[in-house]
Amino acid sequence: HLLHDEAAATRLALLIPIVKAWCTDRGVEVAGLGIQVHGGMGFVEDSGAAQVLRDARIAPIYEGTNGIQALDLLARKVAKDEGAAMQMLLAEVAATDPRLAPPAARLGEATATMLDLCRRDPEMGNSLAVPYLEACGWLLGGWMLARAAAVETDHAALAGFYLARLLPRAEARCTEIAQGALAPPPSLM
Repeated sequence: HLLHDEAAATRLALLIPIVKAWCTDRGVEVAGLGIQVHGGMGFVEDSGAAQVLRDARIAPIYEGTNGIQALDLLARKVAKDEGAAMQMLLAEVAATDPRLAPPAARLGEATATMLDLCRRDPEMGNSLAVPYLEACGWLLGGWMLARAAAVETDHAALAGFYLARLLPRAEARCTEIAQGALAPPPSLM
């Protein structure tokens, strides 16, 4: 039934590049932390940490590099309906937990900024596609944890930690977008 629901298909299409890119980047980040946890032994093959990092590193490249996923999100998913599906998703996120409402509103502003920027200066818009996808990922990660905590109180501490300590990364990416939209990068020539 859901496979024939146009709204569900639109939501799925919107989420696929975010989930693929954001999660695989987190995998590489966590594998890198695993190396640090092991200290100097992290590079020694006996610990297994180096192999985990090598295995994780390919994930952001498979099925379209994460940069391509970010461009797909922006140009083919968000711009397709002038951000309507994203704004619907952000409204749902904001209603889930009061701690999510301000960053969801900020990402809504960033979405409008990105759409406007892509119309005025597609190259500049494309240059901010990765920060946009990352802002989406950090916010939606908090949304999933808040939803889990609402159903199972065992997840409340993890959700609280994420919303307090990691969710601000979405805000940082939105600030990067706002600043990038105001000032073009310096000429590299």
